[in-house]
Amino acid sequence: MNDEFFANIDSETLKAISGVSSVFAEMSSFSTCLGEVPNWGINALVGIDTSVGSAWVNPPSIDFGYSPTLIGLVEWGYDTTLSSVAGLFTSGFEKSLGSNLSIFANIFSAHNALQNVTGAFDVLRNQIPSILGVENLDELISHTISAEGGYLIRMYEWFLVPSLPQEFEDSLALLLDQNPSQAQIDEFYCNWFRENNFQRLCELIDGWNNPYFTRRKQAIQQVVEAHKMGWYDLSVHRMLSMIDAISFGFANSISPKQELSAWGAFQRLEERYIGHKLDFVLLRLTSYLIQEYVFLNTRRTPRRPILNRHLVLHEEDLNYGTEANSIRCFLLLHTLHYFISQSHWLVN
Repeated sequence: MNDEFFANIDSETLKAISGVSSVFAEMSSFSTCLGEVPNWGINALVGIDTSVGSAWVNPPSIDFGYSPTLIGLVEWGYDTTLSSVAGLFTSGFEKSLGSNLSIFANIFSAHNALQNVTGAFDVLRNQIPSILGVENLDELISHTISAEGGYLIRMYEWFLVPSLPQEFEDSLALLLDQNPSQAQIDEFYCNWFRENNFQRLCELIDGWNNPYFTRRKQAIQQVVEAHKMGWYDLSVHRMLSMIDAISFGFANSISPKQELSAWGAFQRLEERYIGHKLDFVLLRLTSYLIQEYVFLNTRRTPRRPILNRHLVLHEEDLNYGTEANSIRCFLLLHTLHYFISQSHWLVN
């Protein structure tokens, strides 16, 4: 942590956390977690080692000018550490029964030390927002996710997706740290869903149980088979129509209005969503992607995004049939399913 940042923290708080490093040294490993933050979000950007100095939050190529180490430490420590220590405590006890009592003693010592610094986590949680000039940590995390998502869209025309496994998010974050090419990012997404005879893609589709999707079950199954066969012209064309129809239909169900396009439908969803703040960030990013890329009015701009509904459906772009574009459509449908299946909507 940098000295300038520590200068803003009172001496009592510093004293309270002085023993945290030695506590962490007693523990073999910890999983990354941010409590109530949705699993699609900031977890992908957080890396935690077993020492205080190597905890970090680092969106690729983005410098926010704050000390992320402390944020990673406090949020992770506050929400995760006690439960992790409980597991290690039990593990240490079991090992000590048949081997060395020092294992039990070390775990017990770590557990007690951690109990002593729990109050320090509370103090730090309260101090960080004022030090960083934000209202609360949700605001900071929202800003981080928004920047990361915007970077992914603008640089690669890919996007953050809800409810994908932690393994996917971690691998994506590591890849982005290496400033990959467009081809490398495309291959990462495609390979993830291609492996084991498209097992992950099938599992993704199996979770689409909302009525807007089950009514299209046959079409979805045919789209999956077309994708497996490499018939991406067919899969992309059909899924863009689904995205249009489903977003339009749902937006009208919560706020009826005539002549609502898919572009306007996503704008309506953004206006009407009243769920978790961090989920709203994802919805806003998806809405941005829809408005500025997928459903961009290309008759009013020379821009030609990688995937654009008008160019595809009117066959002005005959090169859209790629594996990457097909996966983009699956993920857009998945994101749409995630949101319309929630109850957090202001219905008119």
